[in-house]
Amino acid sequence: MKNKIAIIILACVLVISFILGVTGVVTFAKNESNGNSNSAISNSAINDRLIGVFISTEQLDLLDSESYFQNQGKIYAVLADDTYTNPETGETVKSNKYVFEGIEGIAYFSAIYTDEESRVQYWKTVGDDTVSDAHTNIGNNIEIKGTIYVSASKGPHVFYYNPVYQTSNGKVYLTSIQDTNNGGEPSAGISGNHTIKEKQTVNINTDGKSKTISSSIEVSICFMDTPIGTNVLQFDKDGNIVAKDDYVAGELPSKITTSSDTKYIIVETHTKSKDGEDTVTQELFQHDDKKLFAFSCREDGICLKQYCSIVWN
Repeated sequence: MKNKIAIIILACVLVISFILGVTGVVTFAKNESNGNSNSAISNSAINDRLIGVFISTEQLDLLDSESYFQNQGKIYAVLADDTYTNPETGETVKSNKYVFEGIEGIAYFSAIYTDEESRVQYWKTVGDDTVSDAHTNIGNNIEIKGTIYVSASKGPHVFYYNPVYQTSNGKVYLTSIQDTNNGGEPSAGISGNHTIKEKQTVNINTDGKSKTISSSIEVSICFMDTPIGTNVLQFDKDGNIVAKDDYVAGELPSKITTSSDTKYIIVETHTKSKDGEDTVTQELFQHDDKKLFAFSCREDGICLKQYCSIVWN
């Protein structure tokens, strides 16, 4: 590209300072100019576009990584097979997804893929069950939001937000965040978020008319006590318990059918605090709710929000 690209990058890392209530915002502004303020690039030459984030608990060392083709501080993703099986129908769908092999972390981004047979392009979000409360809005303006729940006693306390980009020819890569600050220990109920934003201007036709496309990636970190079990209690209209089911954390079924007398459901999540005390949190679910949820905790301290469909009888 002949146009000079001015990139202003303010890089921040979510650490305990954000946990204490500060919101981190990183803005990547890409302005196309060659001395003429009215100049803009065509759609076919859109700059590398911010499409998401790769969250790591340690700084990524690009020089020591041997699993990737690297160029100017970038680590490129590779296309891997992706198979999804519908738990209700058993139908299996095969496709591809971009992965950063050999690097530990949480990938959360939406990229453009090209079907090998039809050559049709489509958007697909890469993520896993570590990202809860996910929201994506894809197109000219990319908006991605999600929450990562972490055990205050078992989980990591420092997170690196490594921006993920896609080039105009489809390649996906990340760049490493270099700065970090450490802080004190978090507590249950403390949360914070981190946002990365980008805007760039592109031509929309040969007349020089332009438009602005943007990306906004927002991830929240929420600390909680370590979940150890779940009670699902069904109540009738008079507040009497008509059914009760107990589950070990992580073993919530995919579907629950209620009693004919059930008016509402209360889910009790049993947790253990940093001090070793048992605690309980409660969530109310009514007939308008199609799903309920409970939490479990992995060995690394990342807590998973598990959903269960409700069949109101």
